[in-house]
Amino acid sequence: MGSQGTRSDPALPCIWMTAGVLAYRLCDRSYDCDACPLDAALRGGPVAESDQGPAALTFPDDCLYHRGHGWIRREDEGTVAFGLDALAARLLAPAGSIVLPEEGAELTAGGPACWIREDGELIPVQAPVSGVVLSSNTAVQQDPSLLVRSPYDCGWLLQIRLRRPERLPAGLFGAVEAERRATEAMARIRDRAVSGMGATLADGGELVPELRRVLGIERYARLIGELLR
Repeated sequence: MGSQGTRSDPALPCIWMTAGVLAYRLCDRSYDCDACPLDAALRGGPVAESDQGPAALTFPDDCLYHRGHGWIRREDEGTVAFGLDALAARLLAPAGSIVLPEEGAELTAGGPACWIREDGELIPVQAPVSGVVLSSNTAVQQDPSLLVRSPYDCGWLLQIRLRRPERLPAGLFGAVEAERRATEAMARIRDRAVSGMGATLADGGELVPELRRVLGIERYARLIGELLR
């Protein structure tokens, strides 16, 4: 389904309704599908965002990524910065509070590195490496939207001294593989959104906020927790 151009009748149904994906939705964008965030989300493509919205789904080449959608970036010998990738940041938008460990805390790869609080639900974030916390980003604690808007820069979470600096743990991968995994994860989330819940995706909102509303915070937090494991 490509761009539909412009039609004059605003009462015509959305093309996703015609295709049987949505149960009901009138188009309020004159069938300009290229500018529709719902159309972009259902296709799995990038959604246009404002400067205050979630970052684009990009994966910088200078980072290594983890299956729990965390990233690390080497800073100097034996030290890395750590944060969450753009997919995790988008799914957590708008970010709640962030609980970060204190300086000197010991992290174990696969164990919790920090927690995201979503309306009372605590979502653990996996540590991709083992080491000692050198510092936490207090700015992102004070303004959690930094995680959403700038996950690789202002929204970094921890600085970690590696337990074994001479060797990174197995299971880390590059930007190309991270992008592939993110695309697959978004496809699974879209499938969950449109399978048995099409009628609820009718008000023109973006996919992620819609899914959050449909599932409720407890089930949505469980979904994000599964992704971050």
